[in-house]
Amino acid sequence: MGIESLVLYYRPDDDNEIEYILKDSNIKLQQNSQYDGQFIFTDNKSYWMDIMVEMNTQLKCRIFCIRIALCNPPTVLNKLLELFVYLKNIYGGCIYFFPKGKKTRKLTKINTLEEQAELIAYYEVRKREFQEYFGCFSAAISADSVFSYIHSKNDKEKNK
Repeated sequence: MGIESLVLYYRPDDDNEIEYILKDSNIKLQQNSQYDGQFIFTDNKSYWMDIMVEMNTQLKCRIFCIRIALCNPPTVLNKLLELFVYLKNIYGGCIYFFPKGKKTRKLTKINTLEEQAELIAYYEVRKREFQEYFGCFSAAISADSVFSYIHSKNDKEKNK
């Protein structure tokens, strides 16, 4: 995880539910055509999340890694909370994130305002760090595309 993205992890109660989640029509994950094994949760204009299924060696199970470019429009945060509340209500499980210099956070009640506020606060801290470094701009893009987007934007401004 770099300065350009926020990374969160979701672990369902049952590892076997990973395949069901990938096919869940309410989530509508799209296969990422550039990277095998990666998925996209997006509407292509107001939010974009990269989602990968990976083996977690500490937990000894497969988990979802959800990566969000911090230049995403503000709607990405609402969609993230909606996604987590849906997953929690249907598949159970918990969310993990790793605040800098702090202990790993495990959220087990994401449908409560308290845990949502904690996740929002973490997102806002990370977004401020990003904006201090890169400035304020908004684009619903993959975390993998942030630097190329910044370079192309800078190139266009130089050529004006």
